[in-house]
Amino acid sequence: MNSGAGVAQIVCPAGIFAGREAEIVRLTDTLNRTANLKAKAAESTLLREAADQLLVCTFREADNINCRLCQEFSRLRVNTADLILRTAQLVS
Repeated sequence: MNSGAGVAQIVCPAGIFAGREAEIVRLTDTLNRTANLKAKAAESTLLREAADQLLVCTFREADNINCRLCQEFSRLRVNTADLILRTAQLVS
């Protein structure tokens, strides 16, 4: 991991993390600013899809800490998206 500006960064051996991460951060920011549950559910679906793309990475290296962190963060993001989607279903 490289450290820049006090923030740890995942160095993806396949070069796909940075693009997905930018999308995930944008979606997360939108989720955090949105009060409407229906809009949150729509963004959560997109967040889940973006995180799922990282989870199915075929370039994953089991002994690479960057890959392990990417996978763990992606699982947490999928769990977050799923919780929002379940909440939306319960409320509707």
